[in-house]
Amino acid sequence: RRGATIPLAARIVAVADAFVAMTSLRPLRPSLMPSAVCAEIEAAAGTLYDPRIVEALLDVVDRGVGKQ
Repeated sequence: RRGATIPLAARIVAVADAFVAMTSLRPLRPSLMPSAVCAEIEAAAGTLYDPRIVEALLDVVDRGVGKQ
């Protein structure tokens, strides 16, 4: 498994960065809803992202951690 050679911190940052990038307003596109972003990231679990990290992100989003 190639993913096992990628440090855990890097795998966490990859998922978090993808989530923030897709939910943030960008000059050439609007921000996406967190539910749509979670679906995109979940679809890439096991290929682009570590499935365990994706599961943790989905749990955090489901619980609403970080909502103001």
